[in-house]
Amino acid sequence: MSKKAISKELIIMPLKIKTTGLMINEELTPDKEELIRIEFKHNFNILENTTIALFELDVMYFISREGEPDKKVFGCLVENYYNLPNLNEFRDSKGLLDFPINDFITIVSLSISHARAIVATHCLGTIFERTLVPIVDPIKATKSFIDAKKQEKGYPISFK
Repeated sequence: MSKKAISKELIIMPLKIKTTGLMINEELTPDKEELIRIEFKHNFNILENTTIALFELDVMYFISREGEPDKKVFGCLVENYYNLPNLNEFRDSKGLLDFPINDFITIVSLSISHARAIVATHCLGTIFERTLVPIVDPIKATKSFIDAKKQEKGYPISFK
């Protein structure tokens, strides 16, 4: 009987979610023929000397008017904190983190879901209440986030 190698799984425990920034500009009301563009910005870090991960997601709405620069009409910055109690098992001999990609996809997926709910709540009673954050493919979103991080020199996390 042969033994299969058991791959390590990162334990992910959501700690807290909070809105740290909110901007709604209802003075710039979109006309029916105008496009509302939704953009995401993100940041992912491990808090120093902890096993706490912070995934920030900034959701922004812009009105696109022909011949004019896009105007930001909504912004919501959501912080997602996760406890990763066995995180240090994924560090190499130099202390660099080799983060399991499937676990990062889970964190991205949870964070986007949290942001969708928070944005929907903040938009209630505004002209944006029917403009929902779209459901996104967490694998594609994760790839986009990782590609952006690869551009940063010295980022202490690699994804496997």
